[in-house]
Amino acid sequence: MPGGNNENASTTVLPFVVRDVSQDETYGYTAENPVRVGGGRTAGARNQLRYLNALKGPQGQVVAYERQASCCPFKTRRGVADNTGMLDVYTVTWEGKATPVTLYINMYRGGKLMAPIGFTGAR
Repeated sequence: MPGGNNENASTTVLPFVVRDVSQDETYGYTAENPVRVGGGRTAGARNQLRYLNALKGPQGQVVAYERQASCCPFKTRRGVADNTGMLDVYTVTWEGKATPVTLYINMYRGGKLMAPIGFTGAR
């Protein structure tokens, strides 16, 4: 899958440590409950990669990811023009996964990083 693969990207962008799996089935899977990696305009893109590079499939498989779009504008003082932020939408898959999953990531707000249900994290 072009656009990112933690097997290669993790050598240039070190992954976050993600120890816990969320018990909330909407975490990361909806625009209303995105993964909050923080970093804003200066470190947000890197933090997204660090987070994605920390994800593993349910049996520890290496994941591949691709950024699909930005969506869902919202107001934030850390945003760009007119204090607006956008979520980034990624498709994520791993070997043996028939259908990619879609994850929503917010780089304008930080929070406790967890793996979404169905994933594990790098420790």
